[in-house]
Amino acid sequence: MRTLNLIDNKLVRVTYSNASSEMAENPIIWTANETDNFVWFGSMHDGLFKHEKSRHESTDLRAIVSQDFSEISYAEKAIYSIENGVGEEIWFSTNQGIARRTSIGKVVQYGEENGIDGIGFELNSSFQDAYGYLYFGGVNGFYKFHPQDIGEGPSPATIFLNDIVIGGRKIHTDRHDAPSQSITLGHKDRFLNLEFSTRDLTNPGSTRYRHKLEGFDDDWVDVGNRGSATYTNLPAGDYVFRAQALNASGIWNLSGISLDIEVKPAPWRTWWAYTLYALFLLGIAYLFLRIYREQMLKKQALEQAREMQRVADHFADELLDQMDIQRVLTDSIHRYNKELLAWANICIQRSAEYAQGDMGALRSGTDYRLQVLDLVQDALYYRGEELYLDPSAFVGRLFGSAASRYPDLNQRLIAVNDATSELLPATQAIPLAIIIGELFENSMSHGFSHSAGACCVRVVVSMPSIREVYLEYQDDGAGIPEGLSFEAAEFAGFSIAAEAAKAANGKLEISPDRQTVHGYFALSGEMGDLNQLP
Repeated sequence: MRTLNLIDNKLVRVTYSNASSEMAENPIIWTANETDNFVWFGSMHDGLFKHEKSRHESTDLRAIVSQDFSEISYAEKAIYSIENGVGEEIWFSTNQGIARRTSIGKVVQYGEENGIDGIGFELNSSFQDAYGYLYFGGVNGFYKFHPQDIGEGPSPATIFLNDIVIGGRKIHTDRHDAPSQSITLGHKDRFLNLEFSTRDLTNPGSTRYRHKLEGFDDDWVDVGNRGSATYTNLPAGDYVFRAQALNASGIWNLSGISLDIEVKPAPWRTWWAYTLYALFLLGIAYLFLRIYREQMLKKQALEQAREMQRVADHFADELLDQMDIQRVLTDSIHRYNKELLAWANICIQRSAEYAQGDMGALRSGTDYRLQVLDLVQDALYYRGEELYLDPSAFVGRLFGSAASRYPDLNQRLIAVNDATSELLPATQAIPLAIIIGELFENSMSHGFSHSAGACCVRVVVSMPSIREVYLEYQDDGAGIPEGLSFEAAEFAGFSIAAEAAKAANGKLEISPDRQTVHGYFALSGEMGDLNQLP
């Protein structure tokens, strides 16, 4: 990007700041002129620069100037003087003759082939008279002409494809000047040479060529005035060779010539060759797979025979073990059922003793206590050779049963289950479950009977040691009335709880505030470590 300072629309000086690597770094500006829409500047070595007037406002002190890249052929030439032509057309003298830049950006160069000595022009030695004639002066005189008398100028040189050499042998081309042709190379054709020229005898030394093989070359290859291109060992594929020429007038033949090139792959690298390779490999793989499968079938048959024998032996052993386990389990269930029936009988007897002929109370109490024993069965697990009770599961089921017996009170009930999940032997856990059931029934039927607010019950069952069980039952109801105790029970529930505590090798104590019952029990027999059930 270049800038210039303007004062009263008059050029004072030109400054610049290099903003692009494509632009000249330090251009020396030494001539200028303007048309209706542009201000043109000539440099010592970097061609033309221009400023578009429409992009500059009157209040600006600086305006944008850019290098003119209309034609590469003159971008690096010295510009000695600039004059206006027709419209936005300009004429300028260079170190290679006189050039014309049309309003559409096309540049035509007039040099020695047009009778102009390009070396002898002087700086700013140009003039346009009142009749439109242009004068460009130099050390040998001046050149005079009228822009309207000059035609369109030289046309681009026609480029020809002269020779195609493949591996040292020339091949015939239909038309040397045809814009597009095609050839095919085999996999043994490792050398390709292309010869091309313009056949312009005016000034052949000034002709320049460039070529590009699309699909192989990344950019145009400038070969100067040597019209040839050589490629070796081209990979298989499709390419397009293009060549262009710049004549002595500085005009590129942008259409140039093109040559479609197809390089055939080697037979062993064609698609059908790869297909054969794939089929061969598949055949080998299939053969190995078949052999492998036959061997594996034999091996599997032997292994299955041995496995069947092992399974038969194991099944026989397992059957004997299962018979032993069934016998042990039957004995365990038998002992548990005897214990359960004994406690059911005790509960029925105590309920009858304290019912005093009240059949409704007897039926209600018996039904509840049998329901508690049924909940005990729901919380049983079989582990090893014994049945065990999960206290936490039992307490949870007990709290859930309150919904059917006391639906109104259950809506206000806050039940806290802090019972352990450590397993207890079923025969020794039945008395503990009966005690918790009797205390819970006492709370629901008596402790909360006069309360209209929320009711809270908390049950704690823990094992301080492998032989000890601790019970804590607490509610926020009316509590246990003074004078009532488990030793001198006045109700069936207290009597059953006291008998269960005795059977569990423990005792029950009532806290001074009559709101909490503590139980301490000793487990009998050997207790091993048990994993907590989910």
